[in-house]
Amino acid sequence: MIYMRILLITILVFTISCTSHENEKHYIYYGKNKSDAEYLAALDLRDDLKEVTESEVFVGEETDRFESDGFIYLIGTPTSNENIKKLVEQGKLELSGENPGKRGGILKTVNLESSKKALVIGGSDANGAVYALFDFCTEYLKVDPFSYWNGYKPEKNYDFNPFIVDEKIIEPPLVEYLEYINNDFDELANLKDPPLEIDFENFKELIDAIVRLRFNVLNLNNQLGGHGFVSREHYKKLRPNYKPNDALIDSIANYARKRGMLLHQSFGLGKIPNDFSDQVQLCYEEHKKEWMENWEYQIKNFRFKEDIFVIYGARYPYADRGYESSCGENIVEIANEWFRVKDSLLNVYYPNVPKGNGLYSEAMQDFNDGVRPPKDYYIFWADDGAGGWEVYPKNTDGYKMGIYNHAGFWRNHVVMDPYPVKIDTTMKEMFEKYNATNAVRVNGQTFRLFLLNIEALARVSNFPEKYDGEKFYIEWTTRYFGEKHASEIVQILKDFHYAQYDRMGYVEVLWYIKKSIAYLQDEKVQGAWRSFYVDKEEIKIDNLDWRIKTIRSALERAYQLEGKVDDQAFFFHDHVILQIELLTQLYEFQKSLEHAAMLKERYEMTKSDQDRTAFMDQIKIAKKLLETHTQNRIEGDKNKKWATWYYPSKQRPNNGYPEQEMLDKVLRKEVN
Repeated sequence: MIYMRILLITILVFTISCTSHENEKHYIYYGKNKSDAEYLAALDLRDDLKEVTESEVFVGEETDRFESDGFIYLIGTPTSNENIKKLVEQGKLELSGENPGKRGGILKTVNLESSKKALVIGGSDANGAVYALFDFCTEYLKVDPFSYWNGYKPEKNYDFNPFIVDEKIIEPPLVEYLEYINNDFDELANLKDPPLEIDFENFKELIDAIVRLRFNVLNLNNQLGGHGFVSREHYKKLRPNYKPNDALIDSIANYARKRGMLLHQSFGLGKIPNDFSDQVQLCYEEHKKEWMENWEYQIKNFRFKEDIFVIYGARYPYADRGYESSCGENIVEIANEWFRVKDSLLNVYYPNVPKGNGLYSEAMQDFNDGVRPPKDYYIFWADDGAGGWEVYPKNTDGYKMGIYNHAGFWRNHVVMDPYPVKIDTTMKEMFEKYNATNAVRVNGQTFRLFLLNIEALARVSNFPEKYDGEKFYIEWTTRYFGEKHASEIVQILKDFHYAQYDRMGYVEVLWYIKKSIAYLQDEKVQGAWRSFYVDKEEIKIDNLDWRIKTIRSALERAYQLEGKVDDQAFFFHDHVILQIELLTQLYEFQKSLEHAAMLKERYEMTKSDQDRTAFMDQIKIAKKLLETHTQNRIEGDKNKKWATWYYPSKQRPNNGYPEQEMLDKVLRKEVN
C-alpha cells in the first residue's frame, strides 16, 4: 500500500512537471495611464512571444476580469497600471518611485485575487518598466537586440512558461544619460534612393535596438545625416538639389520620444547655414552684437523644442575644429563669457532642460586651462577616437563628469576596430578616477558594423561592476558563433584590433594612400584645409609589414572557421571575414605603393631603363590589387539585405577613394 502511494505521488509529480504549455495563449495588459514607451514595449513583447512560441498573443488595456486560460503579463508602473498599484497596496509587490529607483524595474510572478498568476513587468518609472521588459525578452526569450541588423532569430520554444521567473530586481543603470550619436553613417543613408537620407524603417530599427540597451538620449547630429562640411561638394554631386527631409527628421524624432528618449539639441557658436563673414566668425570681441543676435536666433529656432538635452562647446562656429581668434582673444576668458551669455538665454527659453558641455579635441585642454561653464552642466570628456585617452582632467572641480566615447571613429569608419577589453579598462578608469558616471555619449558611426563596441559601451555604462571585457568577448562570440570556436574568434578579432593600433583604421590608411599617389604623380596632396607636397618618408605607415602579417594571419584563421561555426544570415562572413579582408587588402595596396615610391626614387637616381620598367611594373601590380579590392567592396556582403553597402560611391568621402585613373596617370607620365 505504501509503495502504491509512492508510485501515485511520483506519477502525479512527473505529470505536473511535464505539463506542456504548447500553444497556450499569452495576455499582455498595459495600464490605462500608459506612456507611449510602455505601450510600444508591450507590442515588442507581443512580437517576441509570437516569434519564439508561435502562440496566440493578446495585447490590451488593463482589466479587472482576466481571461480564464493562458499566461497573464502586467506591464507598467504603480502610476500607470491600476493592477500593479493594487498588488503594491496588498503587499505582494515592492515597487515605488524610489524602489528600485529611477529607470529601475522588477520581474515577479504573483498570485492574483482570482487565483490566477501573473508575471509583473514593472518599473519605478516608464523607462524602468521598459528595461525590465527588454531584460525579460533577452534573458528568457533569447531575443537578440540586434536581430534586424545581423539576421539572427531566436530558437523556438513551444513550451515556454513565463512563470519560471520568481523575482528579479532590475537595478537602475549607473549612468543617468546614455546618448547615442548618429554620425558619419553615409553607407546607411545612401543604401537606398534617394541618397543622403536614411529611410524611416532603418532608423526605427536603430532606435528599437539602442532602447533595448538602455540608451535614453538620441543625437540626430545634423540634418545632412552626419555628413561633415568637408564633404559637401561630394554630396552635391550625389544629389545636386538636396534639401533635408524635414518630415522624415520629425517622424524619426517623434518616434524616439515615444520610445522614452530625449533628443540632443545643439547650440553652436554660429548657425547653419552660416551667415557670418570670416571676420565676424573669428573675432567675438569686435562683433558681440552679431554673435548674440545669432544665438538668440538659434535658440528661438531650435529644431527640437521639447524632451531635449542641450549640448554645446567652444568650437569654431561652422567647421568641426577649435576656435582660433583673429584678434588675439584669450580662449579661456572668451569661452567663459560665451557660456555665461548663452546660459542666460537658455534659462529664459528652456530653464529646466539638462545641459552639457561637449569637450572634444582641443576643448579638453581649454577646460584644463580654466574654461568653466555653469556648475549644472554635464562635462563630456572625449576619448581619442579609439577608446583611450590622451588628455585627462587636471581637476574635475566638482562638475558632473561624463564621457564621450567612440564605438567607431572616422579614422576606421568603413570597418570596425573591436576593443571590448580596452573599453573595460579605460571606461572604468574614467569612472573611478574622475567620477565620470553621470552621462556617456557613444558615437556609433555606421551602426551596423560597430555592434560589438556599441553593446560593450552600453554594458559598462549601465552596470560597470558586472562588465568584464574578456568574459563579454567570449559571451558575444559564443552567442553568435557557438561555444566550440568562441575563443579562436576572440583571438582573431583581437589581432584585427592589434593591427589597427595607433588608430590606423581603414579611412586613415586611405589618407596614406592619397599621399602616396600624390607623391607618385609629383603633385600636391589635397588636405582638409590646404594642399601640400609630401616626401617619401611621409607616406609610410609605421610597422606596416607587421600589421600585414598580423591581420593576414587573423584572416587565414577566419577562413578556416567559415562553415564550421554556428551562424545565421552569413553574419560570420559579413561581420568578421569581410571586414578583416577589406582592411587586409587595403594594407597590401598601400604596401605596393610604398614599394613603388622606393622604385621611383631609385629610378630617378639611376635613370636606367631597368629601374624604370621595375617601377612601372610595380604600378601595374598596385592596379591589380586595387581592382581586386574594389571588386570585393562591390560584391560585399553575402546577406543581400545589405548588398551595395560597401560601394565606394556610398561611403563618407573622408580621404577619398583611390581610382584606377590615378595610377594610369602615373603610367602615362612615365611613358611620355
